[in-house]
Amino acid sequence: MTMTSNSRSDSTTGALPGPVVHELKTALSMIMGFAELLETREDHETRSEAARGIAQAAARLQVTIESLTEDPFDADSADGYEDAGVDERQGRRRLMVINDDPSELEVLRAAFARESFDMLEVRDADRSFDIIDEVKPDLVILDWKLPGGGGAETLAELKLRNPDLPVIVLADESDPRQRQIASLLDADEFLTRPFNAVELIGKAELLAVR
Repeated sequence: MTMTSNSRSDSTTGALPGPVVHELKTALSMIMGFAELLETREDHETRSEAARGIAQAAARLQVTIESLTEDPFDADSADGYEDAGVDERQGRRRLMVINDDPSELEVLRAAFARESFDMLEVRDADRSFDIIDEVKPDLVILDWKLPGGGGAETLAELKLRNPDLPVIVLADESDPRQRQIASLLDADEFLTRPFNAVELIGKAELLAVR
């Protein structure tokens, strides 16, 4: 019987496409983080949340592995994204906000309007991964309750792509489990709503210059 499963790797001289590698690393990072939570915490709610997280990451891992047997990834098929006129003046820093809440985006715009940041709004986490290498933000503010994969998955992938990129997480409530998961995934700061704009700006200023 003729084996055809290696045709994909032959066409890329054995190397996996970059996006596939990132998908695999993101899923594995999430599994390791949630597994550590299972190992260190004994309360039922935390262990249940960690188990759900592992199951979600495993499902993503399965989809990615299965994609390797399908048609080769076409890097040119991804939609482009304009950086919405991000100001490139010297001395200013680029702030990427990943958030789909119009009212909170308005609050963040007002908060940073007089600061030395140029704010780029991205409402779709997947799109942020497409443009982050081009935009090269100095800081990311991430909504923990994003639809779909949510903040945990987005944070894991952001840190895998750019380990040194500072990320501030905004969450809905002061749940210690959320904070612990964010910490395991290398969030630099974790603030709960309603957040203090002065505190947020202060943390952003410190993180963007380190």
